[in-house]
Amino acid sequence: MKKIKGYNRIETIDDLKKQSQNDGMFEGFILLNLGCRSSKRISYHKDNDSWLLINEIDDSESNYDSTRDFIRNEDNIMKAIKVGSFYQYP
Repeated sequence: MKKIKGYNRIETIDDLKKQSQNDGMFEGFILLNLGCRSSKRISYHKDNDSWLLINEIDDSESNYDSTRDFIRNEDNIMKAIKVGSFYQYP
């Protein structure tokens, strides 16, 4: 997958952790087919290894008590990271 000029591509779960701690909330998207996007807001709390995920399309929220649970349940995000299609908004 090509990089998108002006956007930070998330390449590992550690990248996502780092970006999700800064200013409290990561804002990004999964780049889908035909240029569509699935926008996400993610917050990672290092002190207790917990995650909050908000899906922008419907404002649904998911909370995870550990990185392991986040990885296990958010396979679409993990697949997007693996193939290089998960980006942070500038």
